[in-house]
Amino acid sequence: MKFCSCVLVALILIVSPGPQFCLLADEAKQETPATDETKEKPAAEEPEDARAELLKQLQSGTPEDAIKALEAAIEQSPGDVDVQTLRQMLVARLMSVRKTVEAMEQAEKLTAFQLSRVQDATPAQNISLASSVQMLRSLYLRQQKPAEAAKITNEALEALRSAAVKDEDDLYLPAIAQLVSAVAQGLSLEEKYTEAEDMLKKECADLQTKIDAAAATERPVQAWVTLMQSRVINARRAELEVAPALAEELDAGIRSAIEKNASSKNLMTAFIGVRSMEVGTIYRDAPKTAQELLTNTVEFVEASELKDDLAIKSAIDRLKAYESRIASALLVLEMIGKPAPALDIEVWAHGDSKSPDDLKGKVVLLDFWAVWCGPCIATFPHLKEWHEAYHDQGLEIVGVTRQYGYEWNEESGQAAKAKEDVSLETEQQMLDKFMSHHELHHATIMTPKTSEMQKQFGVTGIPHAVLIDRLGNVRMIKVGSGPANSQALHEMIEVLLAE
Repeated sequence: MKFCSCVLVALILIVSPGPQFCLLADEAKQETPATDETKEKPAAEEPEDARAELLKQLQSGTPEDAIKALEAAIEQSPGDVDVQTLRQMLVARLMSVRKTVEAMEQAEKLTAFQLSRVQDATPAQNISLASSVQMLRSLYLRQQKPAEAAKITNEALEALRSAAVKDEDDLYLPAIAQLVSAVAQGLSLEEKYTEAEDMLKKECADLQTKIDAAAATERPVQAWVTLMQSRVINARRAELEVAPALAEELDAGIRSAIEKNASSKNLMTAFIGVRSMEVGTIYRDAPKTAQELLTNTVEFVEASELKDDLAIKSAIDRLKAYESRIASALLVLEMIGKPAPALDIEVWAHGDSKSPDDLKGKVVLLDFWAVWCGPCIATFPHLKEWHEAYHDQGLEIVGVTRQYGYEWNEESGQAAKAKEDVSLETEQQMLDKFMSHHELHHATIMTPKTSEMQKQFGVTGIPHAVLIDRLGNVRMIKVGSGPANSQALHEMIEVLLAE
């Protein structure tokens, strides 16, 4: 089944090899700190009150006022790099209020400015171009514009390669690797797995020469790690047998680099990032292995000379955020074959209400979802199909959601986050209209605000599907949307109905 991280400030799209789902609000954010090479120089001096007012508008003003304030500042100083770079803050502000189109326009302007001065800019300024392009690429993909995403990524990659011709200190390598990986991710999304692997493999081989050099800096290793991560993701997406070997090569390579340069914060951060990616990939299917890997990583870092560094401690804290998800995954595994926890019902919406007794002897599919979750909506065609095909044979689909403060907007014909608190009845009516709009025929329950039901079923991300047999035992749990999960659920439904 697909999943999305619904943290709006995460502007750079990370293409995942597995199913996609929406993390619930209490899940920890994963962030990547900037390296020393990519940090900009301090901004030039300007009147404190003017700059303070500009920053205030960008951070807390209305989106319209923020746009006007920044455009006015740029019109006054069109060539000021520091002012232009504030567009990144404006993009984040616009994304926080879901103004994706406006955010995309601002990201386009920033990227165009940076591309126009590549040959005159400092390395640090050019390196920031990679982040801007990744941000814009993410926005393009959200707007279903893959061609535009590919075009700007390739254009920026060519520009950085040109600027890096005289780069004797390998300053550009990590940024170039980011863009190469972005190009490969685009190919992977188009299922051009072999083409993506060939490109990434060649780039890794080219870097190996620099890594092996006696005077090598840590930057070639950083770039190699980025490319190898993309190779692992691509191989897993293509379900290639070589994926585990690539993951092991990546892990061994970064640990070897750290042994040669134990004081490198950038390499240690990269190592933690590699381990975080692996834990994040396997924890649902192999939670015990994920816990062992997490524990091993923490022990490795605590035995290093960097254990007290704030940035490293912060990276480890983000890794430890997976502990709650691993615990939930272990709970999910333990539930298989055991009686399902009881339903905790505040109200029913969209359809006839049922008592627990009405579900006895039925095959029950619990679908934990929310109106704001794109991957949940992606499963609707399957839910509709299964209801129509199997309801008369004893399948009962029951949606499970919470009160999220949404109401129905009659003008747009969509569910919208309410500006003020909404009553239970209002949200119940919204759900009915939302499900009718999507032509769903099953009912859904809303759990009480203090309910432990989601926790009891190990729900940390949605959609979270639970199949229960006629005897009331949990037989399958799948998290996320996508072909593999939908096929597995479909096959299990037929098995349980035949029992």
